[in-house]
Amino acid sequence: MTPDDFQRVKEIFSRVIRLQPEDRESFLHHVCGDDSTTYREVRSLLKHHHQDKTVIDQPDEGELDGETKSPSKVEPYLVRADTWKESRDLLHRRLTIVATVLAIISAASMIRLIHYNNPALGYGVRLFSTFIGLMVAWQLHRSREISFRWLRIAELVIVANIALFELVLYFRSIPYFAALGKVETVISFNSWHYLAWTMLIIVYGMFMPNTWKRAASILVPLSLVPLAAAVLLRSIDPQFAQILDRDEGGQPFLAPIAAAGIAIYAARKLQDARAMASEARRLGQYRLTRLIGDGGMGKVYEAEHLLLKRACAVKYIRPDRSDDARLLRRFEREVRATAKLTHPHTIEVYDYGQTKEGLFYFAMEYLPGMNLQQLVRSSGPLPPGRAVHFLVQVCDALTEAHGARLIHRDIKPANIFASQRGGIYDFTKLLDFGVVRESEPSMSLSGKMVAGTPSYMSPEQATRPEAIDARSDLYSVGSVGYFLLCGRPPFVASSPMQVMQAVVEQTPEPLSVHRPDVPADLEAVLMRCLAKDPDDRFPSARILCEELQKCQSAGDWTRADAETWWQTQDSIVTSQNQAGSNTRVAEDTETPLRTSLD
Repeated sequence: MTPDDFQRVKEIFSRVIRLQPEDRESFLHHVCGDDSTTYREVRSLLKHHHQDKTVIDQPDEGELDGETKSPSKVEPYLVRADTWKESRDLLHRRLTIVATVLAIISAASMIRLIHYNNPALGYGVRLFSTFIGLMVAWQLHRSREISFRWLRIAELVIVANIALFELVLYFRSIPYFAALGKVETVISFNSWHYLAWTMLIIVYGMFMPNTWKRAASILVPLSLVPLAAAVLLRSIDPQFAQILDRDEGGQPFLAPIAAAGIAIYAARKLQDARAMASEARRLGQYRLTRLIGDGGMGKVYEAEHLLLKRACAVKYIRPDRSDDARLLRRFEREVRATAKLTHPHTIEVYDYGQTKEGLFYFAMEYLPGMNLQQLVRSSGPLPPGRAVHFLVQVCDALTEAHGARLIHRDIKPANIFASQRGGIYDFTKLLDFGVVRESEPSMSLSGKMVAGTPSYMSPEQATRPEAIDARSDLYSVGSVGYFLLCGRPPFVASSPMQVMQAVVEQTPEPLSVHRPDVPADLEAVLMRCLAKDPDDRFPSARILCEELQKCQSAGDWTRADAETWWQTQDSIVTSQNQAGSNTRVAEDTETPLRTSLD
């Protein structure tokens, strides 16, 4: 594709993803016309984008201008539950119950009072309230897939229906009985008025799943309505005012306000209880304790084996995605690819299974520390000796993977983890084999699918994904080395498509342009890794490892150096761990177009 073709595909894709899914196909046909190449490229991007394993990774803001930035703050809550799904289902069930019960009660009261010929009983408003209740209940029973937004609207309709019913009866009944001089009836109705609002507030606060802030925003105004109604009616009906003045028991106007306070407190406690229940939930033999990664494909939790009491990380597919056959194949491929590798610098998989509810998961070792992207952002570009230290360990891990005919295809700083293992600091782990493929295209499940991160993928990975071999990973290793030393990848641009275009067409600037103190021998090794033609790169990860080890001018990075660095950075590491940044899978914070855990 020419540069103009790249630009056209990028512009159309950026417009299409803003449309509703049902409108995209017609828009594509209209814009592309007879240009089948552009149509095919955009459709391919959309396909991978919908699979949540998008081939286009958006460079982060720090990469766009060549600067590094501090890692974003993440609230250190123990567990953030699957709130959207669980809360939606709970709200749906409870609204269905409330709407049905209220409709039945309203209908029964109307039937019971129909033989009374009393205008104060409000037959019209009872009929209207019954109709609204039945309609809402019917809609809730009819559909099980109502969105969270519409459930909240249904909730407000139910509350408004009850409030309107109460207010209409209040303003009809009190003046009617006051005009007849029925003092006891008026006082009784007025007391029931406050009691009804108090019950409504209590039931809403304790029965509807809410955050305490949302509950407060609804219940505080609601608690003032009965008092405002009484004051208004007192000002327009002198007889009612006179009767209230004779009521020696006083008006219970504080009851709804007190109920609102109790209900808000209850909502807060119930919210905490739901979070604790999520925190304590189990998955197979594992107790999930802390959410440490979240993405479109699944979630990753810090967990503990119930019998061994061993800390680990558990990754599972979202329940709403568990019927996606392609996604399940990729999930299984990641597990099997990782499980067959035994090198100490590759993430270790302990277990794989499926719960009785159909939830697929696998357990892997838990790693304290941070990935190299976070490390560079927190402390800046690395000393050459330390960069070589990390790259050598990555090459060791790739030597085994390539020997097993596995190509990683997504080597990048976010997938390389600096940890502490057995008293050894800066112990490297290679993560995320989610887009791994067999080196023989005929055996690949995704041989023709462009996959990876544009800033670190090889030229052939972008143009001929079905023809890549192990040398593609070596290009990515060179890009990682470039990032570690310069604080930026070899190419930066304002969009993923422009990055991919640069990777294919442009020669990266020498590292010394951005960092003059980079040793010449190390620069030569990394620039050879970044050669456009795979034949111009090193033939294997083993040879690359040997060449990196020969870079004597880079200096040594000893265990003592690593231990000293981590001890001086203890506060940063603690902050990273508390923020849940120590994920072992591809926690890709670079991109809004690609999920971070696939």
